Amino acid sequence: MLALTLQSATDHLARHGVVRDGHSWLTSAPSAPVATMERLQVPRLVPCARVIAGHLNAEGGNPVVLLIDERGIWPSSEDWLPPTLIRRHGGLGEAACDFDGFPGMLLAGHERAELVSLLACCLSGGLGFMAAGHSGIGGVGAAVRINHDGNGWVAGSDAAAAERSARFLADAAG
Repeated sequence: MLALTLQSATDHLARHGVVRDGHSWLTSAPSAPVATMERLQVPRLVPCARVIAGHLNAEGGNPVVLLIDERGIWPSSEDWLPPTLIRRHGGLGEAACDFDGFPGMLLAGHERAELVSLLACCLSGGLGFMAAGHSGIGGVGAAVRINHDGNGWVAGSDAAAAERSARFLADAAG
């Protein structure tokens, strides 16, 4: 696991076909189909986090970029201890506590458990995040964006993949 600055995380995401413009996330490749979600309620955090990790092809051994870009919106509901401990466990040392300086993470393919745990922390804590992985299909990436309100989108290598992942995510949420 590597800690990434905002600029470094933004650069990594751009390599996966996702462009960050402030807090608005857009797919830079018009051929990347997107399925939208509104007000995703997440009572079952771990199944939802596993679906997201699966969509990003984390079990395929490919690295995943995760950027927590919405925080401090509902400070009373945010619990930073779990993500800090996960990042420290991943060998980030002092950078584990510095989400202002290093809001992004690059997780190796073998760090799927850490990715699932970080995603579950984001979903439970009202943290907006963006994650991108490489599908390996013609260089098209898979991406997920969920904001602090539970609205977001899933982008995939084709429309069927994006819709399937959005449906699985909605089903996992219960």
